[in-house]
Amino acid sequence: AACLENHQGTAPGILASLGATRVVLLPGPPLEMQPMYREHVLPMLDGEPRESSSVQSFGIAESDAAERLGELADRDRTPLVCFKVSDSIVRADVHGPGAATVSDAIRECWHPFAFGGLEDTLASVTLELLRSRGATVVVAESCTGGLLGGGLTSVPGSSSVFLGGFLTYSNRLKHHLLGIPDEVIERHGAVSRDVALMMAMESARRLGATFGLSTTGIAGPDGGSDEKPCGTVWIGLCDASGAQPRMSARRFRFPGSRDQVRDRTMKAALQLLRLHLLDEEATLLWEQP
Repeated sequence: AACLENHQGTAPGILASLGATRVVLLPGPPLEMQPMYREHVLPMLDGEPRESSSVQSFGIAESDAAERLGELADRDRTPLVCFKVSDSIVRADVHGPGAATVSDAIRECWHPFAFGGLEDTLASVTLELLRSRGATVVVAESCTGGLLGGGLTSVPGSSSVFLGGFLTYSNRLKHHLLGIPDEVIERHGAVSRDVALMMAMESARRLGATFGLSTTGIAGPDGGSDEKPCGTVWIGLCDASGAQPRMSARRFRFPGSRDQVRDRTMKAALQLLRLHLLDEEATLLWEQP
């Protein structure tokens, strides 16, 4: 046997021979295994590389996504469609001849929730839509605590579109930084449609952006009530591209742990902005009237 170099970690791979058969062992973590597979294993395979393609979506239930696939999900068909859900992202991986054509069909089945391929994220595709329109975006975050801005800045080149934002975790900062009247917070609560709308509008107005996104909610595990249980989140959107700003707010009840609620809030906010930019209307998973 011989060692295979691992440029992403400390555990090497192993290439061994068993008669005429080559045996390859690779480390399990995907960030190590995948580049090693491309570097060491693919060159050893005979014939053309297998055609493959992927489709990612957010805001559609797993059962609904599977039902929409219909015959495309049959296990004995070619190309083969592998269906999975991870971190609230519903994904289809297509392997075999004609993978690209089938992926296009899946995008149609999952429209408008499908947002891109394996290399895309909700942040990257939303930023690209903003960039193509010469638009900018800012955020006003409460329950996500900077997670939304962090998702946007994780994309290289985001500074041409994302200007920044406000991290107003306390009611005091909602008032002092965004000018939200104390009586509005007292009357409706910090987790409310009125506050979400004002957060989005004031962030866009004060920072001179085309769009403002806001998040305010109860991530848990404590702090909920019968009226507003843990997982209740309002997401606000302000479109200041016209003569008069257009505003909307959507309410969600996200299940899961504190980290899951915050992650789903961030993704839902990006998906809502993406759909708005595409002039698409859709009710996302976990959204409430």
